[in-house]
Amino acid sequence: MSASSIINLSYPQYEQHSHGVEQFEKELFLELLSLQQTDRSLLLEASSFNEGQVFIKSFLIPKSEISKIDFKTIPEWDIGNDTWQCGLVYGGGKPPRVEFNEPSLRISGVEIEGTKHLIHRRHFDGLPNKNYYEVPQFLLFAHDLHWVREKNSWCRLDTNGDIESVIKVQQDSGKSFSDSVVSINREIIELQMAATDNVLLQVFDYTFIPKGFSAWQHTECESISDDNTNIFYKFHSQNDGAGFIRGCQIVYPKFTSEELGAILKAKEDKPKKYETFIINDFKNNQTIESSCDPKATASYFQPDSNLPFQTSPVFFNASVLDKYKSDPEKYTLENRSISCRNSWYLREYDFNEAGQIHTLICDLADLPFQEQVYWKSFNENPKGAISKRTLLNSFLGEFDSEPDNLRDLKDYAFHLGASNYEWFKLHEPSLINQIHYPLTNSQKIWIDTILLLAKVVVESIEKSYLKRIAKELNLVLEPSIGSIKLLKEILNLKNTPPDVIDEAVNPLLDLNNLRAKLAAHSSGEEAQAIKCSLLSKHKTPHKHIEAISFDLLNSLKIIEILFKPPPTRPT
Repeated sequence: MSASSIINLSYPQYEQHSHGVEQFEKELFLELLSLQQTDRSLLLEASSFNEGQVFIKSFLIPKSEISKIDFKTIPEWDIGNDTWQCGLVYGGGKPPRVEFNEPSLRISGVEIEGTKHLIHRRHFDGLPNKNYYEVPQFLLFAHDLHWVREKNSWCRLDTNGDIESVIKVQQDSGKSFSDSVVSINREIIELQMAATDNVLLQVFDYTFIPKGFSAWQHTECESISDDNTNIFYKFHSQNDGAGFIRGCQIVYPKFTSEELGAILKAKEDKPKKYETFIINDFKNNQTIESSCDPKATASYFQPDSNLPFQTSPVFFNASVLDKYKSDPEKYTLENRSISCRNSWYLREYDFNEAGQIHTLICDLADLPFQEQVYWKSFNENPKGAISKRTLLNSFLGEFDSEPDNLRDLKDYAFHLGASNYEWFKLHEPSLINQIHYPLTNSQKIWIDTILLLAKVVVESIEKSYLKRIAKELNLVLEPSIGSIKLLKEILNLKNTPPDVIDEAVNPLLDLNNLRAKLAAHSSGEEAQAIKCSLLSKHKTPHKHIEAISFDLLNSLKIIEILFKPPPTRPT
């Protein structure tokens, strides 16, 4: 990779130079450096060692150390120790000893105290990719950064709960550190500099050697010291296109600690925006549009207010939940609440007989404005009352004892998984929290729910345990027999009544058949006929899942009883 290629890797605006560099590109390189003063990301390290070399490395140094450096003389830099070192030292007329040395930076022979290296190269032959980078712990811990392999970056969660790359590594997968760039979000490094009264010092060395290069023609160098750009360097170029530039630049923080603190506090104190929603103003017996701003509603302790209650219900098309169901890594849907990692929490939601999702206007106020806008896009006039469960819990303060087949099935699966039964093993417990009623007519969501139920229930029936029991019963097995049919054969040999076997096994067989016929051929004629038959019987996907959840729950309870070991008799 050439010098311009490493620049292209760092800054896409240089892609017009991707045809290759035929001569020493001094101005292009200086333009790259000048961008460091204003760009949204800063280079912690960049390197390429093919046609010559490009090398840039960044340090944090105290502002007080700047006065020790005579930039007018175009300082020479020496990184010295790049990492901490501890071990045996001998020679120089001194006895063998052990020493500990910290990373260092010398400029024009002066040791810069308080230097903090921001990136460290590591090498370990025990890894497939033997060369890798590490960031010092003070930076990772202070800004809550974590390595995310899929993004090849140290990341954090942003205010929307999304994974944000903060320190990015772009590295050739070859055997060396050649052709690599490590960059950091400017917001983070500005915060660090302001908080510690540091500046960013970048040292650089760019040498270009063209094809056919034989030797340096002379050694004279021109020196440039520019206090306006804070770039200080010496350079040399010659007629055959070869050249080099070496020096350093200072990137000062834009704000002091107090200035940046004032900016962040003003941002924190900025008035929150609130969306408006169609609500059921049951206090005034009307359907109106109201802001979810707490100032636009009243509590029960404000009897003289004409404003709607904070507990006024708001209704939505059930599709509002699809976004959250489709991304279980980011969103957590409990039976009646939704949370987004590191961002927001909706305390309560439910669905009514008309299939609408509903929540309270006061709960919407807790969402970020962007999320409120999303919910508003699904806002509807009420098509029915709130659910009985919400009425009992949120308004009457009573416990809801009504059964919920899917909720009860999920709870029972958790119970079985935690009971260490040999016949039931939850291989992916996290899947349980991803199962929800399909509240719309979306066939994809319906089928996805069936598939999840099969993974959680059917695939938890432990075939290895059943095989062992079958062997003890001298049962001759077909090699291809499935766990459910094997279960049925075992129950037959144990003289289990036929009606009990049917109750235990048939729901599992039905679910497994649905999975087989709907998953692979969801748009085929047979699949369409199955779905039409189910809708004819149950009316909606929701009612179908409710019905099979009841049957599956009953099935698991029967199997637990049948396989429960008898109590041990006291001796």
